[in-house]
Amino acid sequence: MKTERGIGLIALIFCVLIIAVFLAFSVYLIRLDNVIRDKFEGNRWDIPAKVFARPLEIYATAPIAQIEFEQELKLLGYKNSDSYTKSGTYITQPNTIYVHTRGFDFGDSVDPEQVLQVTFAGDTVTDVKATKPTNTGIARLEPMLIGGIYPQHNEDRVLIKLNKVPKPLIEALIATEDRNFYRHHGISFRGTARALLSNVTGGKRQGGSTLTQQLVKNFFLTPEKTLKRKVNEALMSLLLELHYSKDEILEAYLNEVNLGQSGNYSVNGYGLASQFYFGLPLSELNISQQAFLVGLVQGPTLFNPWKNPEGAKKRRD
Repeated sequence: MKTERGIGLIALIFCVLIIAVFLAFSVYLIRLDNVIRDKFEGNRWDIPAKVFARPLEIYATAPIAQIEFEQELKLLGYKNSDSYTKSGTYITQPNTIYVHTRGFDFGDSVDPEQVLQVTFAGDTVTDVKATKPTNTGIARLEPMLIGGIYPQHNEDRVLIKLNKVPKPLIEALIATEDRNFYRHHGISFRGTARALLSNVTGGKRQGGSTLTQQLVKNFFLTPEKTLKRKVNEALMSLLLELHYSKDEILEAYLNEVNLGQSGNYSVNGYGLASQFYFGLPLSELNISQQAFLVGLVQGPTLFNPWKNPEGAKKRRD
């Protein structure tokens, strides 16, 4: 009888402990879930305030010579090409320049991407034709960036939308960093097991983190290497995938990932990295340049093109 009572008491205590652990775990998950939703649905990043020069205005009778206009295009990173089918390109003809502008958001108005035909006579613009003309007859090139006011965390980025990212870059990123990105639910048990086995057996060191885990680590957590952080990373990855689509997660990753250092400021996201390394918008990069940026994910310091050009080239290839 006493034995049965003892077993019953132990079973009761065990059940109470199980319930207590379950409740504590549930409360902890709710807390993590609130952290994710508050930050992911709020103001995700503190964007530096950019300071731009006055934009060049182009209109009939503007005192601009053809050579001066071409110099301005070169300063802005435009390429003299055989055609002007892509933004950021132009062609020159006697007394005429065709330029495919990039467009720019001036805050109070948005100048669209368009093609301009600018005709010159001596040191003056005689005619401006545009595929998207304005009522004023004035066209503007995007202004030159001359400085910025940065947040306290010393991060810089240029936000991009997923539909503006070149498809080959996305395909290369997923192929090299997380081939099962569109199939897993935040964590990859196979990838984690493979990485653990390789690291334990002394094989080539591998990472087992998915793109979602990498985003969680960089966006929500600290870089400390502790068991608690790894557990939080896995739980928060599952919760992030529960609330948001793959495209939303991928777009956040493309804007968050660290891809280098510019003095005291970290270069975050592919939008800024494209301008930092090549002086061009992301949409204008060729395949080789896109591959280089994807390769930086493994180690922006290790594959720094100025400090390790051979390593950067090998990784790009």
